[in-house]
Amino acid sequence: MNLTPLRYNISSWAQATECLSNNSPDLSISVASITDRALNGQIISVQHALYGTLFAAATSGDGIIVSDNDGFGNPITWMSTEEILNQLARYGFYITFKVQAHLAGEVLTCLMKFYNIGFTHISRIKVKLENETENSFIAVVTFDGASLPDWLSYPCEIKYKDYLKALADGYAFNVSAISQFLNLDWSWLTFVANIEDVINENA
Repeated sequence: MNLTPLRYNISSWAQATECLSNNSPDLSISVASITDRALNGQIISVQHALYGTLFAAATSGDGIIVSDNDGFGNPITWMSTEEILNQLARYGFYITFKVQAHLAGEVLTCLMKFYNIGFTHISRIKVKLENETENSFIAVVTFDGASLPDWLSYPCEIKYKDYLKALADGYAFNVSAISQFLNLDWSWLTFVANIEDVINENA
């Protein structure tokens, strides 16, 4: 008897952990979000109960341990969403990824709270550390666009002292600091998002 294979449509990589393999019950997907100076990104992996990690890839990333070229000046590109999905299908995970789908409820709840206290936008900001020509880190930040108009560009790079001042003045809030605790997925955030527009689009 032919059984209809399990197929899934997800709108964020965090949802992939709920998908089951058509090949073996011993296979599972793990998703890890990391936010610090060394690495800021998301890692997708296929785990087997006996054999361990069979596949792993970062969806994107920045940080001290990440290079953006091959040492000869040639840029290095990340695996595309389609390439990662093809590797997941190799292990029986039949998944389509549509960013147009509604965001997770936890993310929308968080965005509504930010909007209600006066923040208008959310984005990934590159923060340049003082007195260090190479080092920087990426932070997911919600902010008031009227008070910080320079932050409305993307990509955006700011000095560490300006970043701290914006936080201290109450014009911005570091969302990365709470994302891991609340299991918030910002993999869709590849632009400067107007919070009101995002809420309306996902209503």
